[in-house]
Amino acid sequence: MCYSYNYNIVHLKCELNSKPLSGVDRDFHNDDSCVYVEVDRYKRDPSYDTCIGNRCKEGEVCERLKNGRLFCVKDSCENNKVTNVSNVAFGKTTQADDEHSGHPSSNAVDDDNNTYVHTYTRNSPYWLVDLGGSHVIEKIDLLNTNFEGYRLHDLDISVGNAMYNMTVCAHYDGPGTDGEHLVFNVEGKAFGRYVKLNIVGTGQLQFAEVKVFCYLKEATVC
Repeated sequence: MCYSYNYNIVHLKCELNSKPLSGVDRDFHNDDSCVYVEVDRYKRDPSYDTCIGNRCKEGEVCERLKNGRLFCVKDSCENNKVTNVSNVAFGKTTQADDEHSGHPSSNAVDDDNNTYVHTYTRNSPYWLVDLGGSHVIEKIDLLNTNFEGYRLHDLDISVGNAMYNMTVCAHYDGPGTDGEHLVFNVEGKAFGRYVKLNIVGTGQLQFAEVKVFCYLKEATVC
């Protein structure tokens, strides 16, 4: 039996969650399939609103990811659309651990497959991008270099809102191959401002390009 609603703006669907706090079960029904109800009257109701007590601003609603994290999106029906998935890493601020001269960290977000990032050999070398704000991340694309692709191995991909507090959302064993295009689908698992790549163990972190795809939630579908 499903009891509570959660409208997922990112994926344009309703999710039915847990029993309301009040214990009342007459408002929701489930036979062979879930029956969705008008949710407006349940907003801000502590018996049903899974995000009650959030810090969302006026005109925003709270949404819950599958991992339990909360985020705020605009509750506007004026445009009746959600913007497309975009690469939010392009041109953003980056840094790398002990980067090789002539191959700076910014090469990974310049949309040029002929440039690349290259660190010196060390323990757990990393690369990081600041997206400039928190995002719900759908997928992360990684393009390997056209030479010595084997250097990409034992790779952790982490996401978080602080560089000292990040969660691993994908892993690549490798070793990589020359020119390999890797796609990490992290839908529902990754939310944050920073994306970090690091080798687990000793090695040289080398790759050509990183793209971080997110939905830009400037309007909702009502």
